[in-house]
Amino acid sequence: MSIKTTSGRPETPHPDISDKEIIDTLAFAQERLADLNGDLSTESADNNKKLSTDPYESAVFFNIDTRPSNRASALVHTPSYNLPSEEYWQRLEFLNDTIVGKRIILSRSALNDSLIDARKKHEQEFHDSLMNPGKQIVFAYPIVHEDAAIAAIQLAFTVNDDKFKHWALPSNKQLDTIWEKHRSSMAEVGSVLAILAMKTSSLSNSFEIQPPDVFDAIVIGWDVVNSRAEVRNGNYSKLVKYLERWKAARTEITKHLGAIALDRGDAEYIILPFNHVDTNNPGAIERYSKRNITPIIETLVNRHEEIAELSLPNMLKKVKFAVGIGNFEEDQDGNLSSKALYELKDLADGSAKSIVYSPAAEKMLF
Repeated sequence: MSIKTTSGRPETPHPDISDKEIIDTLAFAQERLADLNGDLSTESADNNKKLSTDPYESAVFFNIDTRPSNRASALVHTPSYNLPSEEYWQRLEFLNDTIVGKRIILSRSALNDSLIDARKKHEQEFHDSLMNPGKQIVFAYPIVHEDAAIAAIQLAFTVNDDKFKHWALPSNKQLDTIWEKHRSSMAEVGSVLAILAMKTSSLSNSFEIQPPDVFDAIVIGWDVVNSRAEVRNGNYSKLVKYLERWKAARTEITKHLGAIALDRGDAEYIILPFNHVDTNNPGAIERYSKRNITPIIETLVNRHEEIAELSLPNMLKKVKFAVGIGNFEEDQDGNLSSKALYELKDLADGSAKSIVYSPAAEKMLF
């Protein structure tokens, strides 16, 4: 059986998922996950004795998204029932704050490694957590619907803690035995998700899942303030000439960084992706940004001044730059979208400076 990580969607979506359907589906997934967690926390199907999973921390139920692509949404979770009371609530708070209700970038996660194992029909393996390296190891099972992995259960185990050093991780056989007991009930949840997915262009958006916390690009916005005044003053042709020259120069300056331009006529968002950068590592993002993007911003601003002086001097005072950082995803029309774009406009509107930076972007760039 071939396992894919995406499945088809209707050409014309019908977004009519009710709030009740969402609530009922989450409750259904939580109930089934709690049953699995109970077996993982208390006993082995092999010998009815306590499973050697004292390092076992939690289970998370992920939906595998098709839009945005390369994403998985954490829908529900449950900490291990073996955890002492204080640690249980701490773990619950951590999951609520950092995991559940958010998307992860699938290709930059250990969950993706598990899906690849399944697709290649390899034995499922433990994988180092890419979000919590050195402290956690994870193990996952895909939930398959019509030969596609529509969801997945990921188990987390503590591996770098003195009190767990003398405990071994469970064997594949132990985990597989427990999983087989719950596979069909989890598949029922997958079937419900598949039905809902046919009603909307983006199941994760219908569930109001937040975008990933990790940054994957710097975005530079520029905007001509009150360009209509230039048209009224008879400078339309000069404005067009200025925009053509400026956009051509911008393209030449940024193309080697894989820039993506969102053209708004007399404004533009220039997205500079963190290609070949470990976006789970803030230090790696900061080093890349300072080395590659900070000089580019300076070059852009200086080149704009040169072009404006030659084409339309008024633009020296009318163009405002804003620089932010964020995570970019495709919307239902295939266009790039991000909270950073909305934040960037507020940033520029609220400042009298010719160039302004968001606090997060400034930290990475200087």
